[in-house]
Amino acid sequence: MPEPEKLLTWMMAAAAILCLTLSCDTASAAPQDERDARDAGSDADVAALDLNDAGGWEFRVDPFLWMANIDGTVGGRGATVDVDPGFFDEILDNFDAGGFLGIEGRRDRFFAFGNLNFMELSGDVRPGRSLLDEYDIGTFLSGVDLNIPTPQPPGILPPRLEAIVQQLIADRVTEVKQEVIEALEGVTLGPRLDKVDWDVKLLMVEVAVGFNLGEWELGGADGPETALAAVYMVQSNPFASPAWPVLSVDLYAGARYWDIKWELDMDITPGVLAIVPSSVSKGRSSNWVDPLVGARMDLAFSEDLSLMLRGDIGGFGVGSGSDLAWQVVAGLDWQVNDHMTIGAGYRVVDVDYTDGSGADRTVIDLTFLGPYIGASFAF
Repeated sequence: MPEPEKLLTWMMAAAAILCLTLSCDTASAAPQDERDARDAGSDADVAALDLNDAGGWEFRVDPFLWMANIDGTVGGRGATVDVDPGFFDEILDNFDAGGFLGIEGRRDRFFAFGNLNFMELSGDVRPGRSLLDEYDIGTFLSGVDLNIPTPQPPGILPPRLEAIVQQLIADRVTEVKQEVIEALEGVTLGPRLDKVDWDVKLLMVEVAVGFNLGEWELGGADGPETALAAVYMVQSNPFASPAWPVLSVDLYAGARYWDIKWELDMDITPGVLAIVPSSVSKGRSSNWVDPLVGARMDLAFSEDLSLMLRGDIGGFGVGSGSDLAWQVVAGLDWQVNDHMTIGAGYRVVDVDYTDGSGADRTVIDLTFLGPYIGASFAF
């Protein structure tokens, strides 16, 4: 499995090479009339040419902290565990590390992006159930007549005294039955799973290309206007401002690489009818690639504040990939200046993956969910 640090290095190196190549290409492709206009120093011509520079590549880098928790089922090799630790009360206890780094390039209405996501979560659950789905002996016997015979007096005592002795013996037998039941409480017929310490590591890499469907000014007096009309307005009048809010919609398709490593350390009470170790460890690392398709919507309320919604779905059982995987992201972005934007929101990633059978079967049905916060740097 590639280490996260190596993948991060590869992504950063690829982004640097891409930026350098595109920058050189854009610079060499600059039209002669643009250079002549700048040399002439005509403010009007320079302003017009700056508006036309929108066709060049724009890039941004997004480092974010993702403090997620986990919910679902994970395991294999004959042992699975349901993980449902809650959110607000235990997120800091279960969260060990997590975040993502995104790189995106955009030119005109076309764009491409890559994201590196990593996370490590750990915790414990206490199922308190038998591995054979049996009751413990004490619980089982509490609803059963033990059928212990009551001794009879010898028959040589007077009838009244014999009746008293017989009642005393019966009461004592009842007490003995209860003592037996209490003594066997917690003793299992089969092995009982007392505690499971779990650890899940997620490494996820996304790459995709997309197309901007357009932008719409929703606040116009005559109703929504398309981005083409807005661009024409700005070119004819540099001081014009959009009719907020402005809606932008992107569609994209790509692939998502998964690498999930899980470990289960189980504490077991062997029980009286089974010979098993008191502790068992299971673990495995699984990796695969899923196709994905998705959409992203940005609703700008002003030049500084916007709402971002993103969703995609993938897997579809293609090849050796997951049966189904999806994610939903919602967040608010605040543009500090031309080069920096601060963002925060909530992200949910769900994956349903099975592989193998019998003792080699792996089950990963997990949802990673939690808030994120970070910044975007444009250049």
